[in-house]
Amino acid sequence: MEYGLTRLVLDSTAFVPITEDEYISIAKAKDGLFKVLSAEEQFDLVVENYLELEASFLESTVKNMVLENQDYEWGHAQRRLFNRRLANLLSAFRSYVDCAGRVAKEILTDNVDANVLVAGVYSKPSEGNFLSSFIWELRNTVQHHGFPIHSVVYPAGWRGEGDASRMVFGISVRMDINHFKEDKKFNKLILEKLEALGSEVDLKLLVRQYVEALGGGHAQLRRMVRPAVQSWDSTIMKMLELFKSAHPTESPAAVINAVIRNGKTFDNAISIFGDFIKYRKALEAKNGTLVNLGRRFVTGESLAK
Repeated sequence: MEYGLTRLVLDSTAFVPITEDEYISIAKAKDGLFKVLSAEEQFDLVVENYLELEASFLESTVKNMVLENQDYEWGHAQRRLFNRRLANLLSAFRSYVDCAGRVAKEILTDNVDANVLVAGVYSKPSEGNFLSSFIWELRNTVQHHGFPIHSVVYPAGWRGEGDASRMVFGISVRMDINHFKEDKKFNKLILEKLEALGSEVDLKLLVRQYVEALGGGHAQLRRMVRPAVQSWDSTIMKMLELFKSAHPTESPAAVINAVIRNGKTFDNAISIFGDFIKYRKALEAKNGTLVNLGRRFVTGESLAK
């Protein structure tokens, strides 16, 4: 029995011996890196669904500004669109929270800070955390009781005076709190806090704040797993370079395999390649931190530099 690196293709007999410890480290590195990659992909799902929701709000506002006086049917078509986008985002929230919490527990075992992160961001919300508990309840009511966006209003008004005045157009996506009272399973404490905000609540700010909270949790998760990820990256790239140095004429884009060779047979192959590491880093670069997202907004106004 011998451990080594090979391509497992008919036109190549290249083989580089490695130790059992190196084979085990390859298996551990690939498993850990794909777990981290799954969390990055789930976070990307959140970001992309959130972008689609916000973009829908903006597009609808622009159409209302330019076309004006849209009819009843158009208004409800917009509301249905927003509810569809929101349902997708709520589903993405749950998928991400489940995945990231699992990744944190499996990679950061016995890490006190990781336990705090999981309890605060990636576990079932407690009643002490209004925002995450509200999102949790909102997802449940969408699944079992109906859509949460009940009306859409397009407020507009003049700002400034004289030639400097501008008419500002906006959008308010509202929940009717009385609707949640009909859902007997809706958390009563969360309902009381919603009622304190008014009979109708604009959903946009609450969603933005929750996305920001998840973004902060994800940034913290990245920091915590970074030492392990860097070590695993190094393990994979070191093995790829080892094979390339020993067999420079082999295809530079080839996938290689860590195997156990028994005579002429190769068992327990672990494919290793560099592209998935580049892919993860690209997702990290694309989806940066979401600091102060709840305090940001987009305007169509021409802003002087």
